[in-house]
Amino acid sequence: MSKFTHKPDFLVVGSAKAGTTSLFNFLGEHPQIFLPKRKEPKFFSYSSGINKLNGPRDDKTIQFTVKTPEKYQELYQNKGNKLAGDGSVDNLYYYNKVIPLIKEKLGDVKIIICLRDPIARAFSAYSMQLRDSRETLSYSDALKEENNRIKNDYEFIWHYKNCGLYYNQVKAYMDNFTNVKIIFNTDLRHKTQSTMDGVLEFLNISKFNFDLEKNHNVTGIPKNKLFHKIFVLSSFGRAFRKLFLSEKLKLFLKEKVFNKLIKYEKVEKDTHENLSLLEFFKEDVAKLSKLLDRDLHELWLKKYETNN
Repeated sequence: MSKFTHKPDFLVVGSAKAGTTSLFNFLGEHPQIFLPKRKEPKFFSYSSGINKLNGPRDDKTIQFTVKTPEKYQELYQNKGNKLAGDGSVDNLYYYNKVIPLIKEKLGDVKIIICLRDPIARAFSAYSMQLRDSRETLSYSDALKEENNRIKNDYEFIWHYKNCGLYYNQVKAYMDNFTNVKIIFNTDLRHKTQSTMDGVLEFLNISKFNFDLEKNHNVTGIPKNKLFHKIFVLSSFGRAFRKLFLSEKLKLFLKEKVFNKLIKYEKVEKDTHENLSLLEFFKEDVAKLSKLLDRDLHELWLKKYETNN
């Protein structure tokens, strides 16, 4: 089958809960970049067979997925001379299924991967599921239930531990694409402008001064659960935002109104789980460190050894 005519020039493939929403929204500020209204069309995972998900409210994921080549190309038909991106972060986790289709339809597209300490990432994903009233188990029980959830075809976001096994995911993209940019959540948070400068250089576009005060995709338990349910989770809220709000207005309302009215409260961490997760991730982090020539044990895991 032929390559797409209207298509993105780069993919932000993941990882989920590693800062990809912030990265994507920063990129959206740049005058030379076009981003579709749907950050995560998830076309490639859906078309690769990830289209029957059985976790609580996983049906919503399928409902809002772009399912056909024609609809996917429509997202990019008005990009003009700008660089266009796709922010479907499940593409990293489902690498073995989506990479062949990405290469077939997009060719040797540029790939951006944002990585985060896998222990912190796992808890952040769990916290988001609590925020959205999908998760009902304690963190400890959710980790124990993960393999069963995977067997029962729960969406990737439920795979709290396995999503953080980055080595095979990253290596597959590096093996299959010429231009792969790896950035780290800690750099994006603490050295935002210089990190974004590196991304813009990778995309071969001009430097830009980003608004560094924004906080995207806040997790935690909503204090005002009714407001969160109506304006964030419900079909009414989704339709209202899609039909009546521009991207800039949606971002403004999220930052200045919704997050303050909902008042997300941080979930208390189950720190006793960190030791088991430390052992779970240690080998994978060592292999990834060698692949990327960076000491990720020092960056990600050492603090858990010190604290325990």
